[in-house]
Amino acid sequence: MNNHEHIEERVTLPSLFKNRNFILILLSSTFTGFAFSIFLLAETWYVVDELNNQAALGLVLAATSLPRVLFMVFGGAYADRIKGSVLMLLSNFIRSVLIAMMVILIVFGLLDVWTLILFALLFGVLDAFYWPANNTIVPALIPKEQLTRANSFLELSFRLTFISGPLIAGLLLTLGSFELVFGTVVVLLLIGAICILPLLGFETEKTHAKTTIFRELRDSFQYASKSQFLIGAMTMSIITNLIITGPGTMASPIIVSEILDGNAFDLSLLEASFAIGMVLGALIVAAWNPNKKRGLLSVSRLILLGVTLVLLSQSTTLWQAIVVLALIGIAISIGDIPIRTLIQEKTDPQMLGRVTGMLGTASRGLAPISYMITAWLLSISISIGTILLVSGLVLICTACLSFWKLRGFVTAD
Repeated sequence: MNNHEHIEERVTLPSLFKNRNFILILLSSTFTGFAFSIFLLAETWYVVDELNNQAALGLVLAATSLPRVLFMVFGGAYADRIKGSVLMLLSNFIRSVLIAMMVILIVFGLLDVWTLILFALLFGVLDAFYWPANNTIVPALIPKEQLTRANSFLELSFRLTFISGPLIAGLLLTLGSFELVFGTVVVLLLIGAICILPLLGFETEKTHAKTTIFRELRDSFQYASKSQFLIGAMTMSIITNLIITGPGTMASPIIVSEILDGNAFDLSLLEASFAIGMVLGALIVAAWNPNKKRGLLSVSRLILLGVTLVLLSQSTTLWQAIVVLALIGIAISIGDIPIRTLIQEKTDPQMLGRVTGMLGTASRGLAPISYMITAWLLSISISIGTILLVSGLVLICTACLSFWKLRGFVTAD
C-alpha cells in the first residue's frame, strides 16, 4: 500500500469514529449543547409561567446570551494559557454545581427573578470559556487530515442539540417539573465533564504566560491584523452575520403572515427547513471532506447565499420558501465548517484560543445590530422583500469584491 492510499484509508468515516479522543470530544460537546439549549428554554418558561413576570424575560435572556459574546474573547485567552480539556471540565463542573443550587432554591420556593438573572449571567460567562477551549482541543488531538470531517460532525451535533434540546425541555416540563428539567441540565453537564476526564493526559501542557490577559489580547489583535487569511476570515464572518442574521431570522414570520397568509404550522415548516438545511450541509461536508481551495469555497458560497436571499425575496408560495431556506442552511454549513478547520490549521497554536474567541465575539456580537437595523428598516415601511433583495445583492457584490481584495483568504487551501 503506497502512502497516498494509506492517507485515504485514514480519513474514512470508520477511522474517525475509531478515534477515542474524537468520540469523547463529540460526546462532551453533545451533552453540553443539550444542557445549554434545555436550560435556555427552561429559564424562559420559568420566568413566564412560574414567576409570571414577562417584562423580565428580555433581561433573563440577555443575562444568558450577552456574556457568551462578551467573554468569549477572554475564554479564548485562557484557552491559550491552560489546557483546553481543563477549561472544558471546569466550565461544565462549575455550571452543574450552580444549576444544582438553583434546583435547591426552586424546591424551597426561593428562586426569584433577580436570583435567576444572577445564575443566568454566571452560566453564560462559564459557557464562554467552554467553546473556545473546545476549538483549541480539537486540532490538538485530531489528525490534520481528519480535522474537516471532525468539525463537520461537531457542527452537526451542535445543530441537532439546538433543534431537539427545546423539544426535550418542553416534554420534561409537560411531564414533570422545573426541578426535573433543571436537574436534567445538571446531569448533562456532569456527563459532559466526565467525558473530558480521559483527555486530560493526552493534551500537552501549555506554557504559562508571564504577561497579563489584556496584553495577550492585544498581541492576538496584532497577530490577526498581520495575517491576510485571518483578516479575510473575520471580514467574511462579520459581513455574513451582519447581512444575513437580521433579515434571515425575521423574514420567516413576516413572509408567513403577510405574503403567504399562513399559520403557525407554516412558520414551523420554514424554521424546520432552515435547520434541516444546516444539518444536511454538515453531512455533505463530512462526506466530502474538502481539503483544497477552502477559501475559494467560502467566498463562492457567499454568491449562493446572495442568490438564495434574492430568491427568498421573490417567494410567493410555501414550497418555494421551504426550498430556499433549506438551501440557505446548506450554504451556511458548507462555508463555515471548512473555514473553521482552516483557522485551526493556519493559526499559531499558542494564539488559537484568542483568535477563535475574537472571531466568535465579532460575529455573534453583530447579531443584535443586524436585528436592530432590520427592525428599523421595517419600521420606516421598507418591506421584508426589499430588505432581502438588497441584502442578497450586497452579498453577491461582496463576494465579487473579495476575489479581488482578499486574495490571501481566497487562495487558502
